[in-house]
Amino acid sequence: MLLFNRLVVTTGDMEALMPLVQNLAAIVQKEAGTTVHVWAGGNGFVTGSLGFSIAYETLAARSAVTAKLGASKAWWAASRQFREHVVSMEPDTINKYIRGGTMGPNIPLG
Repeated sequence: MLLFNRLVVTTGDMEALMPLVQNLAAIVQKEAGTTVHVWAGGNGFVTGSLGFSIAYETLAARSAVTAKLGASKAWWAASRQFREHVVSMEPDTINKYIRGGTMGPNIPLG
């Protein structure tokens, strides 16, 4: 299994951001058929930090999702609205892990 992560630091205007993030997650589900988990703030991160994660079986599966989102007008429109609130973005990471143990929402705990 692969766990894709993206950390975005935003303006911190969570009242404006939360509806945008919920819309992005709904578009990923509808257009690409997968679930994106969004983690907001806390755990020592800068206020306004948002973490996005998606678990994939393979890199080919990630490529398929990326292609579906790239073809979606709704994805691009929502991304433009979201980018207005972005201050900085960390490089994406993909972690490989072995299934098993106890799972939180797609995060390996054991």
